Amino acid sequence: MTIQPVDVEDLLSQELTRMASAQGMTVTCSPPPLEESFTTPHILVTRTGGQQLSLVVDQHQCSIDVRADTWAAVTRLSDWACGAIRILPLDPNHLLQWRAATIATLPYANPDPKHPSTPRATLLAIVTCRAIIQ
Repeated sequence: MTIQPVDVEDLLSQELTRMASAQGMTVTCSPPPLEESFTTPHILVTRTGGQQLSLVVDQHQCSIDVRADTWAAVTRLSDWACGAIRILPLDPNHLLQWRAATIATLPYANPDPKHPSTPRATLLAIVTCRAIIQ
């Protein structure tokens, strides 16, 4: 038997895609790496760390990079992503049982030197969920 962390990057990307679609939004969400041919609007979910809270519960820190065509659009979308992540534990349609979700750093302008003409904002989310027991 092993107890492993979930692929939080993929699961959180799927959750955000599902939630955006349910609200009639078209957003591409993905784990890294960022494809060179990405389209906007786009949300990139990258696990930056975390910790084990108990034998079977992990807390994941995720950097959320939001890209859109304008600074106004990136602000709206990053604020939406904050709200969507915050309610994950309350969402009855969740793909995974999220125990907790908090925003540790609210969205801030974070220009991407590799794509300087595409506005980017970043936020830090902390999500807690059960590990995979195999």
